[in-house]
Amino acid sequence: MSNQGKRRHLTEKEAHARIMSKIGNPCSFKYPGGRHPQGHVRDRVALHSSNYDGVDYWDVIDLLEFPPPEDRYWMRISYYRVREKLYWAGQYSIAEPLDIMKKVLKQANKKLKDRSPPVPKISNYSLSTIREV
Repeated sequence: MSNQGKRRHLTEKEAHARIMSKIGNPCSFKYPGGRHPQGHVRDRVALHSSNYDGVDYWDVIDLLEFPPPEDRYWMRISYYRVREKLYWAGQYSIAEPLDIMKKVLKQANKKLKDRSPPVPKISNYSLSTIREV
């Protein structure tokens, strides 16, 4: 059997470069009632998280920027599936204005802190690529 016509999987370096190349790309949300705010990906953190059955999974945290009247900065958490190309899994993401996302993460930390055995605080993990705005 020949390898001709078979695509090769992206290397980790190639996948990371392609994922990061999306910075600056447009993004939008569709809401019931016709609202369709449009912005762009201002910054991004990407982490190769796992490989399952030959498919690589990359976790992504985006800083999104929207013009008025929307909240200016949003955080989106999602992932890519990667083989020979990128497959965005954005339909399974959470996106919130930064002030709401901060409340969500703070509440999660509070809940996890009370667990036994203790769970590490979310705030112990740095997102240095996404700068405070």
